[in-house]
Amino acid sequence: MYRVMIIDDEISARKLLQTSIDWRSLNMELVGEAASGIEAINIIDELQPDIVFVDISMPFMNGIEFVEVASKRYKDLVIIILTGFDDF
Repeated sequence: MYRVMIIDDEISARKLLQTSIDWRSLNMELVGEAASGIEAINIIDELQPDIVFVDISMPFMNGIEFVEVASKRYKDLVIIILTGFDDF
């Protein structure tokens, strides 16, 4: 089973992802969430996700900055970037 983490500064967006996807049917387990890239970097070792869904626009450390840091530290981590913006 794949371990999944959601990273988004908006609580409503995190809750929507949590409840709108049937994680078990996709052989996935939601193991945690973070409200910023910095928070995610601080807890990712503990949660050990295989896949992260990250918002591109967040305060302190945006999704692009998170990808830069996480992809160097966690070579096997699958990162899926989400955005509600028309362009980025």
